Amino acid sequence: MGGNSSNSMPERVTRFRAWFGRLSSPGKLLVGTWLVTIFLCVIPYLTITGLYRFFTIDKSSKVVAVPTVPIAPPKDTSTPTITPTATEVPFSGSEYEGGECVPSVISVEEVTVVDVIDGDTIVVELGSEITQLRYIGMDTPEKNQSFGDKALTANRSLVLGKTVYLVKDESELDSFGRLLRYVFTENTFINYQLVSLGYAKAAS
Repeated sequence: MGGNSSNSMPERVTRFRAWFGRLSSPGKLLVGTWLVTIFLCVIPYLTITGLYRFFTIDKSSKVVAVPTVPIAPPKDTSTPTITPTATEVPFSGSEYEGGECVPSVISVEEVTVVDVIDGDTIVVELGSEITQLRYIGMDTPEKNQSFGDKALTANRSLVLGKTVYLVKDESELDSFGRLLRYVFTENTFINYQLVSLGYAKAAS
């Protein structure tokens, strides 16, 4: 087995020589031309192609980072919207019936009435706080006193669940910690209305 393998190449050379020797002169010329063509053209071509690929494969595989050019955002050519700022409108109680006694102020507090305690005391939502408020300049009977229930009913009908506007006088709170305010709806001066309807009496 080993002998056949070692003699295979010499045997092939010997056979090739014997075969080549039997060829005619034109045949030998054709085979020779074919062999010369292989050595002079095909082998150099394969060699050059292999060398080219070997020396250029790294260059072609490299990823070249392309610098990023920042793109400026498009200019806004639209007309800018101007948001008007809130303007404080002076408030005058004289515009309401019976409101001549109320001092004029630059702005008022806007609150919602969430409950009515009696004829002259309500509960308002002021910002995030719930607080009691006492009407200035008038007084009504307590709920357990004569006519107190009617004053309570009248007060509820005027303000409960409504948005009202508060005007401060000299004092912020009374002795019970309640806000002291003049109270207005869109069309009515509540303090005065309760007095004019006979549910309350004027008081200093």
